[in-house]
Amino acid sequence: MQRVLVLSLVFAWLGIVASFTDAAEVKLTSTDQGHQLQVDGQPFPIRGAGGDGDKALLASSGGNAFRTWGIGDDTKARLDEAERLGLKVALGIWLGHERHGFNYDDPAQVQKQFVEAKAAVEKFKDHPALLLWGVGNEMEGYEATTDPKVWQSVNEIAQMIHQVDPHHPTMTVIAEIGGDKLASIGKYCPAVDIVGINSYGGVTSIPERYRAAGLEKPYIVTEFGPPGTWEIEANAWDVPLELTSTQKAEVYREAYDRLAADPNCLGSFAFTWGFKQEATATWFGMFLPDGTKVAAVDAMTEAWTGKPPANRCPRIDELTIAGDAIVEPGGKVVADLKVADPEGKPLKVEWILFREMDEFNSMGDYRPAPPTYPEAIVESSSQQATLKMPRMPGNYRLFAYIRDGDGGGAVGNLPLKVKGMPPSPEKDRGAAVTLPLVVYGDDMSAAPFVPSGYMGDVTAIVQDEKSTNDPHSGETCLEVAFQKQGGWGGVVWQSPANDWGDKPGGYDLSAADGVTFWARGERGGEKVKFGYGLIDRNKEFFDTAQAEIEVTLSQEWKEYRLPLTGRSGARIKSGFYWSLAGTDQPIKFYLDDIVYSASGKGSKPAPAIPMPLKLSGDDPSRLPYVPSGYMGDTAAIAMDDRSKSQPHSGETCTQVTFDQPGGWGGVVWQSPANDWGDLPGGLNLSEATRLTFWARGESEGERVKFGFGLLNKPDVAYPDSASGEREFTLTKEWKAYTFDLTGKDLRHIKTGFYWTVAGQGKKVTFYLDDLSYAKGIGD
Repeated sequence: MQRVLVLSLVFAWLGIVASFTDAAEVKLTSTDQGHQLQVDGQPFPIRGAGGDGDKALLASSGGNAFRTWGIGDDTKARLDEAERLGLKVALGIWLGHERHGFNYDDPAQVQKQFVEAKAAVEKFKDHPALLLWGVGNEMEGYEATTDPKVWQSVNEIAQMIHQVDPHHPTMTVIAEIGGDKLASIGKYCPAVDIVGINSYGGVTSIPERYRAAGLEKPYIVTEFGPPGTWEIEANAWDVPLELTSTQKAEVYREAYDRLAADPNCLGSFAFTWGFKQEATATWFGMFLPDGTKVAAVDAMTEAWTGKPPANRCPRIDELTIAGDAIVEPGGKVVADLKVADPEGKPLKVEWILFREMDEFNSMGDYRPAPPTYPEAIVESSSQQATLKMPRMPGNYRLFAYIRDGDGGGAVGNLPLKVKGMPPSPEKDRGAAVTLPLVVYGDDMSAAPFVPSGYMGDVTAIVQDEKSTNDPHSGETCLEVAFQKQGGWGGVVWQSPANDWGDKPGGYDLSAADGVTFWARGERGGEKVKFGYGLIDRNKEFFDTAQAEIEVTLSQEWKEYRLPLTGRSGARIKSGFYWSLAGTDQPIKFYLDDIVYSASGKGSKPAPAIPMPLKLSGDDPSRLPYVPSGYMGDTAAIAMDDRSKSQPHSGETCTQVTFDQPGGWGGVVWQSPANDWGDLPGGLNLSEATRLTFWARGESEGERVKFGFGLLNKPDVAYPDSASGEREFTLTKEWKAYTFDLTGKDLRHIKTGFYWTVAGQGKKVTFYLDDLSYAKGIGD
C-alpha cells in the first residue's frame, strides 16, 4: 500500500503558511519498494551533474538537473538558465568547514550562517527551477567521529527551510557514509529529508552499504566519478595512476546503472560537469580545460537517453612509455599512443609535460595549475612523443590531449620521474622550523643562520647589523660596505656557522615558497647578486635547493624575492648570501627584513589599499592595474576601454573581441605593466572580501573564464599570494559576477584580473564594466 508523504500537508497541519507562486511542487513519496521524488505530480528520477560546464549540452544529453554548492551573485542567472533549458536545480547552501576555520562552538558564527541561509531561502524559494535545498557539503569533515554541533546547525537550517518553504525538500551532503555520519543524521537531523552522498571508488557499493546502515531516509548520490587519488593504485614512487578518459567512462556508466536500480536512491549527479584542477588537470573533469567533452559525457548521455550521441569521443586504446619512466636529469623519454575515433575523424594530439602536484588529496579545495615545460617536447605526432626531460629532479606527468575537431576529445597521462629527488631520510633533512623564519630583522637573538661565510676579498667587507641609517622597518637594518675597487667578495648566512657542507645542519624549509628581502643602494646603480643554497652536491651535506638573482639597486627600498616552490627545501644550510664583483669603486648597500615564508606570509607587505578599489572606469589613466598581459593568439584580440556600447554605468565600458574561432587568448590586468612575475609590484588587497565585475555578451552564450592571481604558481620570482578562476556563460543583459575572497591571502596581488576565451567556433565579443575589489556589501 502506497503512503504519500506530502510535505505541504504536513506544514498545513502545523499551521505554517508560505507563498506558493511559480514554484514547482516537489514531493517525497514512499512505497513498499522504496522512495520516489515527484515534481508537479510526476516522477522525477534525478539524471544530473554538478559543475559549471555547458548546461545546454547537459539538457540535450538527457540530463534533467544540476547541483550547486553555494549561493552567489550568479545564482539567479543559473536558475533562470535552468528554467529556459527545462532543468531543475538542487540549490546548495554552503556551510562552514572547521578545517577552513569555522567554529561551531561560536554562537555568533553559527547565527550569522543561519541568517544568511534564511535570506537565500526567502529569495529563491519560489523560483520554478528549484528542485530541493542542499544544506552544506562535507561540512562534517573526514574523521570517523563527527561533531554533534555541526549536525544541530544543519537541522536548525533544515527546520527553518520547512517553515519558509514547505514546497521543496531538504538534503544534507556528506563525504561517503563511514563512521558515525548516517547515525548522526538519524539522531540529530529529523528535519533533513534526503541524504546526499559524495562517493567515488566506493560508489557502486553504496546501495548495499546504505541499506545495511538502516537509515530510512532516501538518498541521492550528489557526486560520483572515477576513483579518487586516495582510492587508486600508486606507482613505484608513490604517485597515483590516473585512468584514461576512456576508462573513466566505463566507471561513470557502471556507477549510474547500479544507483538507478536502487529503489532507495532518488537519482545521482555526475561530477564534474566541467573542468577542475584537483590532483591533476583532468582527474575529475568531464571536459577538457577548453570545453571539449570527453567520454564520460558520452557515457552519461547513453545512460540518460538510452542511445549514444551522434558524435562520440575518441577512444584511447594504449598510452605507454617505451623504456624506463625514471631517467637522469635531461634524459630521454619516448611515449607511444594508440587512439581511434568512432566516426573515423582525423585526430589532433597535443602533448604537455606538467610538474607533478605536491599534494594529491586536497579534499576538494582549489589548487593552482602546476607549471608546464613545452621545451621538453622535442618531437611529437599523433602516435608518439619524444621528450628531453628537465634537469630539475622531481616528479612530472606527461599528458596526451586528443581532439576530433567536432567537440569531442580524450585525455590520458603518464607519471615520469627525474632522478635526484630531494632526499627523504631524516638524516638528510634540516631541523624543523616554524614559518615565517626571519634570517635578518631587528631581533637577532634567535637567528637561524649566521653571516659567517666571508668570501673573496674578505678584508674589504664590513657589515654593520645595527645600522640606524634609514631602515626599511623597525630601528635597524644591515649596512654592507665593500671597501675595494675591483675584486670580488660576499657573505653567506650559514648553519652551522663557518660550515661549507662538511657538517650536518640547516633547516627544513619545505613548507616555504620563497625568501623575501628588502634592499637599497647608497647611491643607486649598485649591482649585487643575492641567493640561497650555495653548497653543491659534491659536498656530503649540501643544500637541497638553490636560487640566485642579480639586481641593480636604487636609493629607495625595494622588495625582492627568491622562489623556493618547485624546489626541495628539505635542507637549506646556506640560507642567504650576497656577492659582487668588478666594481670600479667601493660601494655600500643596505638589507632588511630577510624572511622565509609560505605564500608571502611573514614578509612585510605594503600597506593595505583602502576599499573599494576600482579596476575599470571612464579614466583608465588612474587605475591600479594595467590590462597589458596579452596571451595566446594576441593578434585576434581587440580591446576598447572607451566603448560607448550600452555601458553598465558611466559613459564607457570595455569591449572585448576575440576573432579566432578555434584559438585561445586572453588579457591580464598587471602590476607593474607587462610583468609576468619577474619584477616587484602588486597591491596589498587584504581589506577586500570580494571581487565583483559586470559582464554581458554581444549575442548570448559566450563562454569566458575570469579570474585573478594568474601568477600564483611555482617558479615565479614575484607571485600572486592568492588566486581564483571560474568560467561563466554570458547573456545579452548585464550581470554581476563575484569572487568570494574571504580567507584568502591578498597581501600581494600582481594580476588583479584576467579573462580567457578558448575554442568556441566563432568570433566572440563581450563587454566588461565596473570591475572592483570591495570590503563589504555596501562598497
